[in-house]
Amino acid sequence: MNVTEDPSFAALYDQLREIAQSALRRNGAHLGLSPTTLLHEAYLDISRRQSLQFPDRAHFMAYASRAMRGLIIDYARDA
Repeated sequence: MNVTEDPSFAALYDQLREIAQSALRRNGAHLGLSPTTLLHEAYLDISRRQSLQFPDRAHFMAYASRAMRGLIIDYARDA
């Protein structure tokens, strides 16, 4: 399942934003990133990877969480 093309992706938005907010609270509060920006950056990163397929929503959510943590690390390195 390519979740980024699935119409139900919009339904995941609130959950993903909560994950972004939590990740920033734990690791990136000092970076000045908003949860929305982090989520959108993660979405762009995931959507660029055409070959990604997720067997279910849980796998997508786990991948999105890792993508957000990776972006926080990247922003921290550049800060």
